Amino acid sequence: MMLRKVLAGAALVGGLTSGAMGLGAASAIAEPAPPPAPGQPAPPPPPPPGQMWHPGPPPPAAPPAEPNVGQPPAWAPPKPVDPSWANGQPQVWDQGWNHWGVWQNGVFIPTY
Repeated sequence: MMLRKVLAGAALVGGLTSGAMGLGAASAIAEPAPPPAPGQPAPPPPPPPGQMWHPGPPPPAAPPAEPNVGQPPAWAPPKPVDPSWANGQPQVWDQGWNHWGVWQNGVFIPTY
């Protein structure tokens, strides 16, 4: 019985140790990109070390940080009831967010 516990403990410790050391993990080797097809332009060279490379257009700007209240478009849902937690602030359609909500202390809180 004692030998059985010792062997089970040794197997457990060995398994945990080999997992921590990464002995059971497969190694991945990156293959170089294939050359471009004849007649196709070559890909751009990689950026210098320490510089970011953005292949596409810049990301869209964040919604506005100040109220841009306006009339809701025809596709907008009907105006919801003013929430009780809004402290008297009205529900407004914000054209920058395209959403019904309440502006409180410079923060837009979407409600529907």
